[in-house]
Amino acid sequence: MDTRILVKEIRESGEMKGKIVQQLPDAIHWQEHKHDNYVPIVSVKSAITYDGKGPHIVLIDYGYKRSLLRYLQSFDCKVTVVPYDISPEEVKELNPDGVLFSNGPGNPEALQAQLPYIKQISSTYPSFGICLGHQLLALAYGAPTNKLTFGHRGVNHPVKHLSTGKVYMTSQNHGYEVKLESINHTPFQPIYINVNDGSLEGMKHHTLPIFSVQFHPEAHAEPLDTSHMFAQFIQEVGECAYATT
Repeated sequence: MDTRILVKEIRESGEMKGKIVQQLPDAIHWQEHKHDNYVPIVSVKSAITYDGKGPHIVLIDYGYKRSLLRYLQSFDCKVTVVPYDISPEEVKELNPDGVLFSNGPGNPEALQAQLPYIKQISSTYPSFGICLGHQLLALAYGAPTNKLTFGHRGVNHPVKHLSTGKVYMTSQNHGYEVKLESINHTPFQPIYINVNDGSLEGMKHHTLPIFSVQFHPEAHAEPLDTSHMFAQFIQEVGECAYATT
């Protein structure tokens, strides 16, 4: 194959599905996936607890990466990793200090059934969403998502922090986005935008301790520009715990 022709096709048409095969083109059998909800496949099937002396964080697993757990453990957090479809009542039984909505694969709209749970959980506890978790929080509060013409892949995506103007280099791996203008009709405000295409990269709730980002502050190896966001989350968890004592 002339890869230059392939690049031109992708540039003009956007992302498309492909398959690497050994047979001649006329022998290729193409089978479409029936759905794009891979979260039930990759999520844990039951809760797993990792002990720690710090705040108790419930990590809702949509396909989380181990580096997420390691960052929380670096703050000596007790972490309970739970299935993607956990109910608010089950979260309450765990008595967490905060909740992290993890990254994961696929189309966020495939998890419509979980959106009421996500809204109830996030409005009850200090919450932090990453990548798919960010998209699910947006959907839960009424902001739609859509598929990007070109997904964001790689470790060199610049994002701008709107309140300071500072630009951070980030790692990204996603094919869907939350439309920037759509959050104007939600209780969220933008906090980060993508320097390259102006897409939404982060948001925070106007009144509740909820924030989320589209990029991966936990990715390894990557620029460590945004790893401070875990300290920010733990600080908010601590402040909320102090306010309720």
